[in-house]
Amino acid sequence: MISEICPIDRLVQRVGRLARFGENIGELEILVPMKDGKIYPAPYGSFSRHTGWSPSPALQRTLEEIQTRTYSASDFVSLVNSVYSEGFTFSSRAINNARKLEEHFVTNWLILPAEEIEEDAEETTHWKARDIDAQITVFVQTPEGYFKNYMEFQEFRNEYGVPIQYYLVEAGIKNGSLSIHNVAIRDDERTTVVANPAAYSFEEGLQIDYNFRKPVLLNYPQAKPLSNQLRLRSRFA
Repeated sequence: MISEICPIDRLVQRVGRLARFGENIGELEILVPMKDGKIYPAPYGSFSRHTGWSPSPALQRTLEEIQTRTYSASDFVSLVNSVYSEGFTFSSRAINNARKLEEHFVTNWLILPAEEIEEDAEETTHWKARDIDAQITVFVQTPEGYFKNYMEFQEFRNEYGVPIQYYLVEAGIKNGSLSIHNVAIRDDERTTVVANPAAYSFEEGLQIDYNFRKPVLLNYPQAKPLSNQLRLRSRFA
């Protein structure tokens, strides 16, 4: 398996896919996305328009703790406990988000729906399922003008959609690498964002000049293995 670096609890979840077939030992190659000589941690970090991305504490600790070696299930438990050794306290932002979700249950599901949401929605105007900046799907192929239903549109989005941060969409629209395209889903009209053909290729991915100086290659072509060759072998009894 090949995976980009992420906080250890998420990484361990991915490693589980390597131990589904008896006693076979799987190998994991970890890639560390780089940009301008520094780690590019998105979405596991914070972004500033002035300083760029900074990795989250959990991601930074994972980079420091992980090694090229064979890991057992108990080793992974110890590794998770080490990365999160200081425990976890919910931030006021998280507590407020949970309260809004509870209010959403009451006002939309138990009484009357005040806001219509899609089945796979991970956030609404009030709450978010993940504590990362909102992302917008950019289509690398121009969608047809009409979809018979939402399922058909969802299939197209899964095949040709690339989720990116909102600030990149703003920049892409300004510099012409992205454009707005309206489609109809049954009786509803929806605004979508489509990549300029010159801004996307299958080999290089989606390119957007968000700082107006140097292009950002969103599929991380500079990614390189941690410690050149990092292989994690997992065995589960």
